Amino acid sequence: MSFKPNPFNALQTFGSESGPKRYFYSLPSLEEAGMGKISRLPVSVRVLLESVLRNCDGERIRSPAGVRPCSPRVRPEELRRRADP
Repeated sequence: MSFKPNPFNALQTFGSESGPKRYFYSLPSLEEAGMGKISRLPVSVRVLLESVLRNCDGERIRSPAGVRPCSPRVRPEELRRRADP
């Protein structure tokens, strides 16, 4: 097995005795460890949290590949200027 980061002790295993072990990061184990009411978070936030756990290397969190802002931030006054003829 390659190194699997586990900074919050959320890494769990599953699989049959004859097959290879598989690994996953358990959000309920975070809740049991006192990290807050994870089960009450919206599904979208839980998906992001699980991704953070998978990509956390113990020192920093890597940016997911291909994630870029759609467009630069624009101030409201700039939007008004663009809308005026």
